[in-house]
Amino acid sequence: MQVNPAFRAFIPPLAPEELAQLEQNILADGCRDPLVVWGDVLVDGHNRYDICQKHGLPFQTKQIEFADDEAAKDWIDANQLGRRNLTPDQRSILRGRRYNRMKKAAHRPLNVDKMSALPERTAETLAAQHHVTERTIRRDGKRAEAIEKLAQTHPDQAKAVVDGTKRFNEVRREVKLAEVKATSRLPDAKYRVLYADCPWKYGDQLTEDYGPTKYHYPAMSISERIGISQVVRNI
Repeated sequence: MQVNPAFRAFIPPLAPEELAQLEQNILADGCRDPLVVWGDVLVDGHNRYDICQKHGLPFQTKQIEFADDEAAKDWIDANQLGRRNLTPDQRSILRGRRYNRMKKAAHRPLNVDKMSALPERTAETLAAQHHVTERTIRRDGKRAEAIEKLAQTHPDQAKAVVDGTKRFNEVRREVKLAEVKATSRLPDAKYRVLYADCPWKYGDQLTEDYGPTKYHYPAMSISERIGISQVVRNI
């Protein structure tokens, strides 16, 4: 049995208490559900496989054939969406990965004559499958892309969202705050005029896609703005 790290990374992990409960169940009743394999590569059932290996327990397998790795990943995402213990962000990312993958496949040269309609059909198809709106699916696609980019620059933060230990908007704000702190500085010389546009806390919610201001940059309270004004006046 081979374990593909890329396949395993696609599966949101169980919480420690959930993993402990699964181990107790398998020790009591055996591994009742077969592991899904593609040839000799494990596709689904990684936790059950680890537990069976740990205790020397037998298990059954079920063969499924996939056209390629991308097809296997899409099956994994679709299968994981059946779990009840996913966070809203995890569901969004799984749906978004499916949407982006289907769009990419639909835009191959073979389908170039139908390109204009395919993205909407993709959103419509997935929205019907997962009982959400097309707008939600398109937003999910953007979120999945954002997580992929974040994984390249802040892998620990991206993993926290995928693992369900942090919310996407929380991580996005932390990353933005770190970037602002790294690049912001007060003037180090004397000027006749200083213009400051403080990031106001509007208390806004705006749209579902954009969210409140605090998710995009660190906003300031009135007392914080007064403090900045006093510092500027003393320069």
